[in-house]
Amino acid sequence: MNVRTVLWLVALILAVAFDLLFWQVNHGVNVPLFALLCVASGLGALRATGHRPAGQTLWLLAPVSFFSVASALRMEPLSHAMSVAWTLGFMALLAIAYSRPHWWRMTAPELGLEALRLALGLLFHHPLPDQPSRHKKAPAHGVLRLRAWVPGLLRGVLLALPVVGFFALLLAKADTVFGHMLGRWLAPASLAEALFRLTYVLLGSYLLVGVLTFAVTPRAPLSPSGFSLPKLLGGLEANILVAAVNLLFALFVAVQLRYFFGGHSVIETTGMSYAEYARRGFAELLVLGACTVLLLAGLQTFSRLEHPSFRTSFQGLATVLVLLVGVILASAFQRLLLYEEAFGFTRARVYAHGVAVWLALAMALTWALHLGRRSLWLPHALLGTAALITAGMVVVNVDGMIARKNLQRATRGAPLDVVYLASLSADAVPTLVKGWQAHGLDAATREAVGAVLVCWQWRHESVLDGKPWQELHASSWKARRLLQEVGPALAGYMLVRENGAVQVTSPSGQVYPCRSPGPR
Repeated sequence: MNVRTVLWLVALILAVAFDLLFWQVNHGVNVPLFALLCVASGLGALRATGHRPAGQTLWLLAPVSFFSVASALRMEPLSHAMSVAWTLGFMALLAIAYSRPHWWRMTAPELGLEALRLALGLLFHHPLPDQPSRHKKAPAHGVLRLRAWVPGLLRGVLLALPVVGFFALLLAKADTVFGHMLGRWLAPASLAEALFRLTYVLLGSYLLVGVLTFAVTPRAPLSPSGFSLPKLLGGLEANILVAAVNLLFALFVAVQLRYFFGGHSVIETTGMSYAEYARRGFAELLVLGACTVLLLAGLQTFSRLEHPSFRTSFQGLATVLVLLVGVILASAFQRLLLYEEAFGFTRARVYAHGVAVWLALAMALTWALHLGRRSLWLPHALLGTAALITAGMVVVNVDGMIARKNLQRATRGAPLDVVYLASLSADAVPTLVKGWQAHGLDAATREAVGAVLVCWQWRHESVLDGKPWQELHASSWKARRLLQEVGPALAGYMLVRENGAVQVTSPSGQVYPCRSPGPR
């Protein structure tokens, strides 16, 4: 059995497995199962046919395993979506790196070109080394070639269809149960569904064969010199530009220094509200940080800094620029903390924290790689830090942290947003149950947390209902188990539906809405 046949068999099995795992079911344990099945089957098939991976390629199994499993651990939308995206991305990198030794040394242009080749390889399969070409000697007698057995296969199928149909009609007349079952299978909707599923199974098999074929296709190493970019700007102009930006940023920091980190005292003296203080310029400061990263990376890439004096002065100015932008990003971070302290924690505000941290890391990496003359590795560093930020979101548990922070605010007398907390994913339920059972909460706050749990069960009935095993999710399973444990203690709460409004009445008679009357 040649390599192509083995790859087609493995790809067909994987495509059928995809159909069984994902047809009409949502994401759950099926994501890590399919990802790990693809990796294990692909590596096994390639090794069995004599194609072994290049050195240290198998290290990529670690991020593939982590992010695929993370998708079944977190239901918070961004963490889940990013985990699935990183799983697919690292699996693609595994295919690119399979036959490339020292793959981590590939430059960004090389990786981009290899990704394009992989995309084209999905549609136009690369020839394998052990495949006979058209000019080689014909196969020995008794070995059927493709042209010989395809017509026979088609004739056999055409002959079998009427014969099988005739016998099926007789069996349907002989047995009513079999007749009803056959009628369901041959219904127009069932036939359309079967044809659709068969079509995407065959298409999926074809694409998977393209991935496996690409992984073992020998490729000549690319020359980094072939990707040299034009130097459009002189060293003097680059230094002047960075110096001018530094002057502007330094002036901004000097003027704003008195209330950059002033917090409550500044708000009292300026008369600004929390919302005005936190929102004013926050988005602009983040955009400024992103644009500064692009500016610094662009100047490093397209400027002629070979002269020692120009290079030394540019490094000094870039260091000052990084420090100034760091102060500005720290100010934006601190403003958001004040806003959260005043109005509570939400997903959007936590995401903004992540963006600020990533921008700070990006700025520092851009500066460090320039000092080390490794600017071509900047895309690797940026993607790597983005993957680390995603991993941090998975570990931290965004929705659980939001619930915990809002409960801590409530213990200090702040109101508890029942509607928003009830809208969070199952990731927040363990924190809410733990907070409700804690002895440190006052009676009013504890009662509000109980209302959150009752509202959450109403808003997420589909999560708590029985699901196919493919949708098994660690977060929903844990939430369902915890809510069953505290269910008897929540019996005093009453869920009331009137005129489209849904409210919870607590044991003391306090009424809590389960959803906002309008868009939030």
